[in-house]
Amino acid sequence: MGDSPTFFGNSKKYFAQINPWQLQKDFKNLRVVLLNDHPWVKKLVPDGKYLKEVSLTAFLDQVDKLILLPCLKTHAWAVYTGALKLAVGLVKPAERIKLHAGHLQEKIAELNSIIKPDLVIMDARSCFINKGPAHGEIKKPNLILASKTRVEADIEGIKIIQGFPGNSLANINPLELPQIKRAKELGIS
Repeated sequence: MGDSPTFFGNSKKYFAQINPWQLQKDFKNLRVVLLNDHPWVKKLVPDGKYLKEVSLTAFLDQVDKLILLPCLKTHAWAVYTGALKLAVGLVKPAERIKLHAGHLQEKIAELNSIIKPDLVIMDARSCFINKGPAHGEIKKPNLILASKTRVEADIEGIKIIQGFPGNSLANINPLELPQIKRAKELGIS
């Protein structure tokens, strides 16, 4: 289980509050890591139109399985954040600002072309239905979504948010959302 802070965040401080290392005692095959404690490796994005290269945690090269654990919510800059957007957390924090400088959604999709998760488990117990990712109106779908595909998890997540009055995704066709549209163009499932 790994975490990396936002550009201004501090995973060590957050981990100290929630003590995920206790899980290592309960689950012998689980290892808790701070992704910033590992080197960053430059990776080329082969079909990148908006994102040509990115630094990812070297820890990704050591895992047997990759399970993404996104939270369902809207996002002020990316419109929506879920399984595809979670990959940004695997990028070196200093490079994340550049991701947000134009064509963010397309860059999210292109980033996902070099990340191969085995499973997505999305926390949709509560979610922001507008604004986001840290503030906004909260609703409680009380759901957990599981999928082998990021795109399908995100399409379903958008539909869940759209089911609440006052949501900021009401007039969006999930297949036309740039991060999903670009992901489909790249063959990302």
